[in-house]
Amino acid sequence: MARQIAFKFPLVHGLHARPASLFQEIARRFSASVSWENDRSNNRADGKSALSLIASDTWKDDPCRVVIDGVDELEAEEALKQFLENEFPGLDETPPGITFPDAQEIKIPRVIKKEKPLHFAGAGASRGIARAPVFVFDSFHLEPPVETFETVIVEKEIRAVQEAVNNLVRELSETMALSQNSIEKDILNAHLAIVQDKAYLEKIHEYIVSWECSAAKAVFETAQYFAAILQSRKSLYIRQRLADIKDISARVIVSLNCGCKASSTAAAASAIPLTEPVILITENLLPSQFILLDKTHLRGLVLSEAGTISHSVILARAFNIPTVTGIENIHKKVHPGEELIVDGDRGLVIPAPNKTLSRFYDLEMAKQRRISEKNAPFISAPGATADGKKIEVAANIGSVAEMESAFLNGAEGIGLFRSEWVFMNRSTAPTEEEQFDIYSMAALIAGKEPLIIRTLDIGGDKPIPYLDLPNEDNPFLGYRAIRLYDDFNDLITAQLRAILRASAWGNLKIMFPMVSCMEEVLALKKRLKNAMLDLEKEGVPFNPGVETGIMVEIPSIVFALEKICREVDFFSVGSNDLAQYFFAADRANPVVSYLHNPFYPSFLRLLKKIVSGVHAGGKWVGLCGEIAGNIDCLPLWVGLGFDVI
Repeated sequence: MARQIAFKFPLVHGLHARPASLFQEIARRFSASVSWENDRSNNRADGKSALSLIASDTWKDDPCRVVIDGVDELEAEEALKQFLENEFPGLDETPPGITFPDAQEIKIPRVIKKEKPLHFAGAGASRGIARAPVFVFDSFHLEPPVETFETVIVEKEIRAVQEAVNNLVRELSETMALSQNSIEKDILNAHLAIVQDKAYLEKIHEYIVSWECSAAKAVFETAQYFAAILQSRKSLYIRQRLADIKDISARVIVSLNCGCKASSTAAAASAIPLTEPVILITENLLPSQFILLDKTHLRGLVLSEAGTISHSVILARAFNIPTVTGIENIHKKVHPGEELIVDGDRGLVIPAPNKTLSRFYDLEMAKQRRISEKNAPFISAPGATADGKKIEVAANIGSVAEMESAFLNGAEGIGLFRSEWVFMNRSTAPTEEEQFDIYSMAALIAGKEPLIIRTLDIGGDKPIPYLDLPNEDNPFLGYRAIRLYDDFNDLITAQLRAILRASAWGNLKIMFPMVSCMEEVLALKKRLKNAMLDLEKEGVPFNPGVETGIMVEIPSIVFALEKICREVDFFSVGSNDLAQYFFAADRANPVVSYLHNPFYPSFLRLLKKIVSGVHAGGKWVGLCGEIAGNIDCLPLWVGLGFDVI
């Protein structure tokens, strides 16, 4: 018998991407069907499709029901009920973006009021000032593919779509792996979710079968179908996901080799060839087009249609490209090649500035350069206090691609390589060779600088679908991290072997997560020793003296430091989880968020006890997590005696 969960929808911003994707992830763990029903709008959505959920037009206080039907419906009901009650209400953060003045609130500089030059006021979407010649680009428009009127073989078209989707998934995954920008990676991941979305793919198949049309036409019509739904929603954030749907659909169509006019990766790359510094002006810009732009030549961006929270604008912000949006027909109001100033701080665009305006903005840009130059010497300087106490400043990363940026910005090492990202966003586990390639490349890039690789840390907020982990009432306190190593022995052995082999290529160290007692430390050391013995027998080179450490995340470990210091070489405090377990407060639950305060005296005493205990044992200790990067807290971390931040 089907189960139901009735509730009043709690989120002010409606059912947008993040809560929809998290709900979908939980629903997909079960074989039972899951549907989302909105009694106000009479819309019904597939609970296993984020796109379908977003399109349900669900808003705050809407009466809703989740209907679950299938063999494991009781387990699914409990998991979804827990999520809706405990985590869902905390997912109503303001969509990503920065608050900027709109055109009516812009404070016009006195020099512009006095000179009264031709200028346009829009919305500043990415801060900064840029000055360069204009490059006008004709915007993307998804157009219907050219039909050949050949007889359509339905099975062939369905296979073609699947192949095109697989190609795009592979391309997006490869681009994401190479990306050095976390925002860019997030958007690429969102595009991966769209192209693999259940409702999106089912709609394409439906058109092919019912209309007996080509795969390209089915993809185009599917894009139009979802675009119409999203366009009708009152949420600006949801409406601005239209470009993502069209972007992905265009790329699928081009992958089908249909000869249509839609833009794709290849088309976008050839359509916007930036060969010199320019201000790019267009109606709108696809995220894939922005990703492929030569950022060394992109000085500024002006968009007539995009808002301040479109994915292209969010990318511009991530790459520090001054951007102004919302100036209607701006591409028709300026002339290619003429000099133009983009003032992203004030939301102004000034074509052909006169000498007075040029001087004003030259001074403004010089002031910004002086600030950057003032900070520049600190990038290469070693981490230390004014009185000479050395404190290493390291970076946390999730991929090799992030390393170059980390070192360019002054990192003295990699304090945490989150190896779980090597296992995520794929359908099968990485092989030992795949992992060795990644870890050895990271070791080579790091050179003599330390590179700490944390072994697989999954479960809790980091599920991996292909491992089929059991559903738990409280995954943060259950089967996660090292606690599942025994049941996934082959997987963990392959990882340890890959890390050990990579240790021959650089200053690599191994760190184990979620350790709670001495027995676990000894078991992990034995596991590592066995991997070393196997490599020795095979004659495979590795560093037999590779340093090993543990994360201090569980309070129980604090009271075993004296003995554990004899077994490991270093410690790293995982501040987010340590605070969560110390205060018994879910860090994702906004109701108890007040407890995640690093200034609580009891938490500071705990940190001091850790530092003192580790130093008494002759070892070093680092601090990672959000509070480690909080400048306001820096005097505390120095005073407490941390060796690495």
